[in-house]
Amino acid sequence: MNEVLVALSSPFLNGRLNKEGLINHVESLIKAGVDGFFLLGTTGLGMVMSTDEKREVMNIVKEVAGRKKLIAHVGAAVIDDVINVSRDAARLEFNAVASVPPIYYKPDETTLIRYYNKIREVAGLPVYIYNIPQNSGFNVTPSHAAQMRGIIIGVKDSTGDIGQVAGFVDLGLEVFNGADHAILPSLVVGAHGAVSAMANVVPELEVKLFREYDANNLSKAMDIQRSITKVRDIIKKYPTPAAYYWAASVLRGYELGDVKEPLRTLTDEEKKELKKELNDLIHSGGISL
Repeated sequence: MNEVLVALSSPFLNGRLNKEGLINHVESLIKAGVDGFFLLGTTGLGMVMSTDEKREVMNIVKEVAGRKKLIAHVGAAVIDDVINVSRDAARLEFNAVASVPPIYYKPDETTLIRYYNKIREVAGLPVYIYNIPQNSGFNVTPSHAAQMRGIIIGVKDSTGDIGQVAGFVDLGLEVFNGADHAILPSLVVGAHGAVSAMANVVPELEVKLFREYDANNLSKAMDIQRSITKVRDIIKKYPTPAAYYWAASVLRGYELGDVKEPLRTLTDEEKKELKKELNDLIHSGGISL
């Protein structure tokens, strides 16, 4: 069965984790019907959080959503942090862990294999590659992944390259699409599901897309994909991931929180403009939530 996983936001207020906002958000997303959560990725601010902050997010989500599928992104610049978060995921009995490749210093094939094998050994959990070269600076290709079968179980691919997604699928890997404009095309070529930032904002649409796809109603699924893409395109006009956090607050009707430094929040004017654009789209009939 195909799965909708939320690339979960980690909301902050005044420099501290907004626990209440996080709990409310997770509960709202569960009610919307999502299948699980991918924590501490790009939308989840994992690369700007301390190990203690990551542990706090993991503990909260495990308590609130323990019956859902939970994947923790453990990537960090320091290998000790990678190891510690991997061990936390094991302690909390997460379903799996994921990581971007080693960052800043471009890895060769041997480094990639050693890195992901280290995570597998430490966590004792299934391991996914998180491939987001537009941020990490390194594209993990199907050729790289082929050398790691037996170490990794799958890939979250955020390139939006359907050919590359198909290449991972052909290896027999469990592939999650991470590019929200390409959810449906990825499913068509065999992806297992989506790890979606937009699921923070319009989870009901994503759940509907998957239901229509599973029922072989491709025309309806494409209409929903277009709606998701329209909302995404508006959000992408503004600084992300902050724009996702504000859009979630606007469309879900509760105070979520904001990003953490050094990422910047939206200005008051940007918030006003983004809110207007989203409301105009809804009122014009451009999407139906």
